[in-house]
Parts: sequence; structure tokens; C-alpha cells
Amino acid sequence: MMNQYFGELEYATGWKTKRQIELFGNLYDIVVKIQAYDSEDGISEKQDQACRVYIENEKENLECMEKLMLEYSADAKTRFSPRRLLFDTDGGCALLCDDAEDEDEGIAVCIIPNHCVVDQSDYL
Repeated sequence: MMNQYFGELEYATGWKTKRQIELFGNLYDIVVKIQAYDSEDGISEKQDQACRVYIENEKENLECMEKLMLEYSADAKTRFSPRRLLFDTDGGCALLCDDAEDEDEGIAVCIIPNHCVVDQSDYL
């Protein structure tokens, strides 16, 4: 499926593609995932709107994520590794990151609709 914001998407337990982002001066290859229960579900209007808001303000969103991560942990630059930008079915968006201090639990840096950091288990 072609997406106007992220290009070609493939369905594999959600619509996915790869993207590169920059956080804390480092480039990361991440997966963008737009949740869908079935390939025939497509992308909802709420998800499409969240994708548009994210892309139109990507630089500001990434800067906000850096700030939120540093507020959560002073050593965020070395502690967290971004892995996935997730657009959930209700139109929310969060960056899921691995946590070097807790291999079993990462963080979700929520950017749409609210700005906050929570444990991945609480977000998912």
C-alpha cells in the first residue's frame, strides 16, 4: 500500500515501513508501524491525521521527544534506543525505545495526542 506520508507500506501484523530518524545527534533506523488488525482494514482517518501531524512537524516532534526523554532520565542519550514509531488505532503516536537498564521493559515516548513518557507495558 502506498501512503502519502511514509511511502510504500507492507502489511505484517500492521502496516510497516522503515525510516531513519535523528535523536541526540545520532541516526537510528526504526520501523514505522500503523496498527491494523487485518490488511483489509487499511489506515483509519484518525491514523492518517496522526501521520500527517507527525510528518508536518517531524523536527519539532523529535526535539520534543528528546526533551521528554531527558526529563524522564538524565542519561537518556545512552540509555534508550529508539526502535519503532507506532501509530495506534485511536490515532495516538509514540516512539517505542529499548531501555539498556531494563531489557524486559522499554519506554513509550508519547507525542500524539499527549506528551509523556510511560513504560511500554502501560502503553501497549
